[in-house]
Amino acid sequence: MSIEEQILGEAIRTGVVDSSLTAIGVMDLDGLSCTVDDLKQAFPSNFRHTFAVKANALTGVLRSLKSTGIGAEVASPGELELALAAGFTPDEIIYDSPAKTMAELHRCLRDGISINLDNEQELHHRRKP
Repeated sequence: MSIEEQILGEAIRTGVVDSSLTAIGVMDLDGLSCTVDDLKQAFPSNFRHTFAVKANALTGVLRSLKSTGIGAEVASPGELELALAAGFTPDEIIYDSPAKTMAELHRCLRDGISINLDNEQELHHRRKP
């Protein structure tokens, strides 16, 4: 029996899955942690790895990723709020939107969130006095 079949069988047995459920998502958090460990071992220690919040915006998954020491990459105010709600601190977040608004740039500068700059206009942005 596959791991997926075991998980589904346990979910049915415990009542997590019943006839009213139309969809279910299952996440192997131990496997995810091992993948992050493999990633970190494949690169020198000076690399900073981040997870794209858009790839899985479930707070529980993001908390699990945070516990591995990986950072969060966000591309919108909503993703930023999800990362913060999951416990990422500003120094663990990188803002990487291809079209940042002035308000987004101001917030990142104010809160100490790293920014991936995408164009010269963002580079020359200045904090309001």
